[in-house]
Amino acid sequence: ACTIATEGYEPNVRVAKNRLEPLGVKVIHDFTDDRLPVESGSIQLIINRHESFSSTEIHRILKPGGVFIVQDRTPGDCLLPGDERHIRGYFFEKFPKLIGAETSRRHNSEQVRQALESSGFRLEREVSLWETRRVYPDFESLRRDLLLRTGRSILHELTDAELRDLISYIEEKLGNPVGPIVEQDAWTV
Repeated sequence: ACTIATEGYEPNVRVAKNRLEPLGVKVIHDFTDDRLPVESGSIQLIINRHESFSSTEIHRILKPGGVFIVQDRTPGDCLLPGDERHIRGYFFEKFPKLIGAETSRRHNSEQVRQALESSGFRLEREVSLWETRRVYPDFESLRRDLLLRTGRSILHELTDAELRDLISYIEEKLGNPVGPIVEQDAWTV
């Protein structure tokens, strides 16, 4: 059996190779969604986490009976109301102008299902899950992370002043949390 990982973002290629190649994982970085440098019918399992893909190309490289698992955030996942675990929801409550930017870069489940079925896939099931994004020991740690916009490209749509307003809003909504803040993201698999 062979394990392959793809990484299309050039700054991450070296990181992926350094971490994965010692484990025997081949890292492919020179590819397009429509043409993966993999033999037809050679892969048993493909897991796609929050990346673009060509359903016809994935179907081409899968072995007969192979499995393709897609994990992504739908617009519905992202736009859930904010609460102590779903911090992202507060972004859209405070700044509804962000909703368009967020939903334009997401696909709903039905769109993904139709694309897969049109390429010959059969949907086994769809599940929603919550994944811990990060655990912050206190609000100050969350504040620092938000100010850096770490892993939250949507926050680049805000000015620095708007970001500070958002952080104050989140702090007000969370009150005075006792103990760590466990931030989670909703995903559809």
